[in-house]
Amino acid sequence: MTDKGDIKIRPFVKYIQEERNVYMENALYVIYFKDGEIFKGGDILNTKWGEIPENKEIASIDYYLPTGAKLILEGYDEYVNIVEVFHNLICGCYGTEITNAYMIGCKNGECVSYRITLKSGDGGERFKLGDITVRHGPKDKIYCGSPVSGWKGLSK
Repeated sequence: MTDKGDIKIRPFVKYIQEERNVYMENALYVIYFKDGEIFKGGDILNTKWGEIPENKEIASIDYYLPTGAKLILEGYDEYVNIVEVFHNLICGCYGTEITNAYMIGCKNGECVSYRITLKSGDGGERFKLGDITVRHGPKDKIYCGSPVSGWKGLSK
């Protein structure tokens, strides 16, 4: 990763730009299609990922982080968004918590996963709110060693 002021360059990520209060009317993400159409996503509880038009080439995705920064992905053939939820099955007494969100991009079957930490506790945790963990792997194992559904973009 290379730092250039407020911009951090990562492979296949155009940049992470520090911007406060830039949420496009509180959208979680905005998709820019190559045909010029724009799709505005929902929020973390209802991402509207299933409403994205099928088989359209995606030019880029602006994904808004809980810190106010923006993660911009481009250059992939397919993308998927996953929201990870934790539920205590032993007693159920703590309810359901959203812990992480994932933006995953794939090109030629190889993927990069950006895990965004959404839950921050008492300060002793390893990952802080808004931290991004990057992982690489094949499409059929990129999320917890398993394939996922819901890919958007053009399959090659």
